[in-house]
This record gives sequence, structure tokens and C-alpha cells, in this order.
Amino acid sequence: SARLYLHLASVEAGLGTEGVAITSMRAFCSTASVRGKLREYEKQVLELLEKQPSLIAVFYTKWLETDRTEPRVLLAASRALEKSSDIKGALERVREAFVLAPNDSTVRAAVRGFLERQLDTVRLHAWEGFESGRIDKEQMLSVLSENGGDVEPSSSPIHSKTALDKSFTLDKSLSSMIASLEEQLGEIGGVISQTEPVSDMQPIINEFRRHADTVLGDDEAGRWDLAHALAEMGLSQEALEELKKIPPQSDWYVRALLKTAEILTTSESYLGALENLQKVLRHEPQGTSSHSEALYQMASTYMHLGDGDQALRMLDLLEKGKAPYRDSRSLRTRIQEARLKRA
Repeated sequence: SARLYLHLASVEAGLGTEGVAITSMRAFCSTASVRGKLREYEKQVLELLEKQPSLIAVFYTKWLETDRTEPRVLLAASRALEKSSDIKGALERVREAFVLAPNDSTVRAAVRGFLERQLDTVRLHAWEGFESGRIDKEQMLSVLSENGGDVEPSSSPIHSKTALDKSFTLDKSLSSMIASLEEQLGEIGGVISQTEPVSDMQPIINEFRRHADTVLGDDEAGRWDLAHALAEMGLSQEALEELKKIPPQSDWYVRALLKTAEILTTSESYLGALENLQKVLRHEPQGTSSHSEALYQMASTYMHLGDGDQALRMLDLLEKGKAPYRDSRSLRTRIQEARLKRA
């Protein structure tokens, strides 16, 4: 019976024999379709094969052979195909749903969600143009076609195909995603600095960060690495926002505070830097490397603020009863010279 084929496909998929499972799934779909029971079986298929998107894709593909009139089914097929890494097929199904119901809020949310997950910045920018009324439905359908991402309907040079054709995908490591971001920003950096406001880079940066969130999850060490990379690219605000996501109970919390202080100091936000460094002192016992690093950074920060006395006091605490830390002797000399200049 159809139900037997369905359970057989589930067992075979669980054993890792996906090819055999797909054959059984097709047998189930054919039997259920002949009996007109695909809709009746839908809930059971989704529950039983929750972790087998390729088999769910087979189910909806068979459904669509006989009925392509429901946007809901097209969207379900698109999601299953996307989870199965058939991005081309997923795009075709979500586009088809948009053709059927261009004003449906669920369909619109699904289109945007798909483009955001794929970090398809060219199509996403076009979609924003469609939602704001700058692009009509026919233009949007063209952009959503298989080759539509090659042409950007906006006249904005920042969203040219050359600048935005690279995507960040879930099968990439964080380091390769960061490299892709650096390359994209590098390609458009000259244009931005001369003719475009820096805010025009934001769509690329925002999409990258959304995708990085999915890749990182609760990986706080990776989160710190991401913040460090963003800071190196000059994206200080984005780096600070990533560091704020590391909670106080994390082993990386103190390092996040130190990195935050470092970024704020570079941005000449000295008071904010001091606030974070003081948190490190309260959090870490005296004599630990983090405590010492906080004292060192505080001495440097107070020097920038013109408070030489407090800067030297921090160095005294740092060097008390132990060897110099980093280049603390050189820092002391610079502080003393700065005091003399102000005298």
C-alpha cells in the first residue's frame, strides 16, 4: 500500500541509503496520486520525514504534476528543495507562487525570506524596489527568473552585478565568507568613497551578518573572530554589535570586553573603552593575563584622555612586584613625555 512505501522510505533514509529511499518515496507518491490521496497524506509525510527534505521535495514535486494552483504547495515545495540544496528548483517554485499570488503577504514574505537566506543581494535589492513601487511586477518576475540575477534593474552603481554577484552560502566556512565580504567591499569601495554614501554598502553587510548568524549559532569563539574581522575591515559599529551578543556567562566574555575597548579606543571613544575595561577588572582576579591587559589598555586610554597621573597609576598597578607587561616601559616613557609637553 501507499503507507507501506512511505514508511519504507523513512527507514531507508534513516539508514543513509538516500537513493533507495527516493525510489520508495516515488512509489508512495505514485500510488497516493493515483488514489487522489496526496493531500490526505500531507500531514503524515511532513511529520514522518521532518528531517528528510529531499523526500519531502519528491512528495511536493509529484503533487505539482497534477495541481499547480495553490501558492501554499508551491512554497512548501520551494522550501523542501532549498533544504535539499536544489536552489535553482527552489527559486523556480517561489517565483511560480509569486506569479499566482503577487499580493499575498505570505508569498511576499516567502520570496524575501528565500532571497535573504541565499544572500542573493542583486535580487533582494530588486525586491526592495518592487515593494517600494520602483519596480513593477513584470520586472520583478524577470529578475526572479533563472538568469534574472545577472541584470539589476536599479540604476544605482553600488548594486551592479560585478559588485554583488558573490553569495555567502551555508556550506562555506566563516573564514571563506569573510573573505567573500572583503572582496565584495573591495570591489565597490572605490565607488563608495568617491560618489556614494557609505550607507550604500549596508545591504551587503547586513545580509552577510544575517547569514553569519545562521552559521555561527552559539559559537562564541567564532563570534569573536567575526567581530575581529569586521573591525579589521573598518566596520567598527558592526564589530561592536557582534561582541554584544557574547553573554557574561561565556568563556569569551572577557575577551569580548577587551576587544570592545580596543575598538572604542581606535574610534577615540575613550570613555566607553574605560567602562568596558573596568568591567574586566571587576570580573577577573588580579594577576591574570586579562586583568593585566585591562590595566595596560587603561593606562593607554588615560594617556589619550590627557590624564597622565591616572595613566601612570594604572602602570604602577600593572608592574607592581612583577616584570614589565608588553611594552609598559615604553608606554610609561610616552606618558611622561606627554605630561611634560602639557606642563
